[in-house]
Amino acid sequence: MDIFESEILLKQLEERNIDPLDIKEQILKLKKGYKPANLIKPCVINDGIKKLNENELDKYVEKYDSELKSINICKFVPASGAATRMFRDLLNLQNSLSSSDGLDSENKEIKENLVSNIDKFAFKDDLEKELDTDLSECISNDLLVVLSALLDEEKLNYKNLPKGLIKFHQ
Repeated sequence: MDIFESEILLKQLEERNIDPLDIKEQILKLKKGYKPANLIKPCVINDGIKKLNENELDKYVEKYDSELKSINICKFVPASGAATRMFRDLLNLQNSLSSSDGLDSENKEIKENLVSNIDKFAFKDDLEKELDTDLSECISNDLLVVLSALLDEEKLNYKNLPKGLIKFHQ
């Protein structure tokens, strides 16, 4: 049964002044998918971002306050800053593997988790491409090379990428 044959749904759409054709178009777009945005650099003041002066700021605060009762508000928390903390454990593991001290129990656990779950990481394909080899084989033979490819500046540089640019699902 087509969902648009449902009298209940059609009534709900009508109550909200929503055209069923708009919904069908949205569903088609979701099924078809969207081309990903090609991010080339961050937005900064005078290059994608406008810094408001005091008068402009006061004007927009006043407008917001006057419209507040008639609008719905939601909170948006962007992923900001570099991803250094996200990769802290892998950076520690990389440092431990580079030193002659060997791995402590925490780094051994991190290594085991990484090795056994590497196929689940969203950046797996990028990492494999960077290494130009089968990742499963490489991670078993030389984990330090894998960590270097993922974290180092001249490679994928995940430790310094803005969090918003890090792949988090496949």
